[in-house]
Parts: sequence; C-alpha cells; structure tokens
Amino acid sequence: MASNAVLTGVCEPYRKIPLAELALLDALKMPDKLAEIGQDMLLSIEEYVAFGKKAKENTSTYPDGLSFSTMKAGATSKLIANIECRLTRIPLKAGYAPSRWKNCLDVMILKRSGVTHLGSLRTVVLFSVDCNYAFKHIGRKMMINAEAAKALAPEQYGSRKFHRATDLAVNKSLTYDILRQRKQMGAVCSNDAKSCYDLIGHAQAAMTMRRMGVPKVAVGCIFTMLQEAIHRVRTGYGDPSDSYGGKPSGIPMHGICQGNEAGPAIWAVLSSPLMIYRGRGVLAFISLPHFPNRRCGLWGMPLWMIPIWYKHCKVEVTMKI
Repeated sequence: MASNAVLTGVCEPYRKIPLAELALLDALKMPDKLAEIGQDMLLSIEEYVAFGKKAKENTSTYPDGLSFSTMKAGATSKLIANIECRLTRIPLKAGYAPSRWKNCLDVMILKRSGVTHLGSLRTVVLFSVDCNYAFKHIGRKMMINAEAAKALAPEQYGSRKFHRATDLAVNKSLTYDILRQRKQMGAVCSNDAKSCYDLIGHAQAAMTMRRMGVPKVAVGCIFTMLQEAIHRVRTGYGDPSDSYGGKPSGIPMHGICQGNEAGPAIWAVLSSPLMIYRGRGVLAFISLPHFPNRRCGLWGMPLWMIPIWYKHCKVEVTMKI
C-alpha cells in the first residue's frame, strides 16, 4: 500500500510532484526508534481501574445510560472492571466501531460570558464514556511513543508534558532579541488556527498516527466511528430526534470533533511533520517592492504564508538538496 511505502520511506510517486511535497513525504517516514518500540497499545485492566477511580462524575457524556459514575463504580469491582475493560478493548483490536459509539450529541457552550450569538459559541461533541476513554487511551499511548522516540518537532509545545506556554513566549522574545542584536532579518507568524479540530483530514491524521506507532486496526476504529457518527444538536428545548451524519449521508464528514479525548494528541502528531518539513530546506526569497535590489531570505517558512506578507512581491523558491 502507498501508506506503508510512505511510512517506510520508499515511496516513489507515480507522477512528477513538487520538491516541497517530496520533502513533506520524507517527513512522514516512521522514525527508526518507533519501529523498534513496536505497536503494542493494549489497554490493561490496571490502567482502566486507575482511570475509573480518578474519573470526575460531573463530566458530561452522551446520555446513553453509561456515565463516569458507572465507570467509577465499576472500577471498585475486579470482575466488573475486567468485563468493561475487555469490551472497551475489543473494538480497538478488531478495528470496528460499535453502533452505540456512533451516537453523538453536539452541545454549544459560551466562549465569552454573556455572548450568545451563534457564531460566537463553541460546539463540543459528547461521546459515549467508554468510546471517549478508548480514544484517550490511544492518544496517551501515542504521545508516550512519540516522546520516547523524540519524534515530535522541538518547537511543538502544545499537548506535551513539561512544555508550557510561558516557555514558548520566552523563547520567542529571545529570538527577537537575537535578531535585533545581529541586525538580521526574520519573520514570525503568530497564528491562532480557526476550527482546527474540525478541519483535520482523516487521511492525513491516520498517516501521522500510524507514523507514531498506532496500529492500523485502532486507527480504523477511530475514524470509522467519526465518519459514521450520528450527530444530534442540543437546543434550549432539549435533545431532538432529528440528526445529521451517519452512513445515509453518503459523504463522510472529516474533522475529529471538539471533545474528542484523543484530539490534542492527534493535533500534536499531525502538526509536527509540518514543522519538521518546514525546517528541511524550503528557502523562499522575497523581492521587496520598495527595495528592488534587496531580497529577504525566509529559511524554512511555509510557502502558503508568503503571499500573506507581500501580495505583490516576486517570490523565488529553492530547495536545499
């Protein structure tokens, strides 16, 4: 398969593609350390019991009869915990999504206090409690693998242990200081991605998850559930019977949904290859319109950002071989 060829680094495109795309494919190769670590992400009873005991009962879930209260109560019995753990483990090992997991509830909450305009609300998706725990387990194991193999980009600060936003802010300020002291040109894009979880493509996310050692069957379970999910929207009048999504819609929906416990980990492993690719040799020279004889070199910056800075500049792009 083409995905296996990309992961092993032996992909040969059937048509001529730009050098920048070849560099991105190279960044998607599975690190050697991850190949040695293996793909064992088995959910153990001890992990299930430990999570159940720490679960907060007031956390909202899809109203299907199960909740964090039932999970917390089940964790006190070895027999019940064993049964529940095995039932949660089966879909991840078999690669299918149970029909009960495919029911979701979209709840709109306030981003800012008192602002109730629809465009200013945040949509959070409520999943079944065992479904979301299975996703959380995969996300946690995936990040453990990634950290052990040092497969994440150094500038990836989000969704990682021992990384804080304040450290990133300090590093940015130090970068500014160095540029000033050396009188050196530079460019920074401070960007807050809009609806980033909802715009994640499943093919790209699945590839990057497998790059971090997630078994193919577990990836299939997660994205089968997301693509065939039946969504209902909670309103001020209650939960309606009408829904959207699911198999009858024909076209599967992408995105991983706000409220998905694996979401932060998926975003981290998806964005890291882009950062690694960015630093692998894309060099753009921008000819400034007001200084025709002076060119600004942007090393390692994404090409899609260049037109944002200078719409009318002449841009030359080269690739370091």
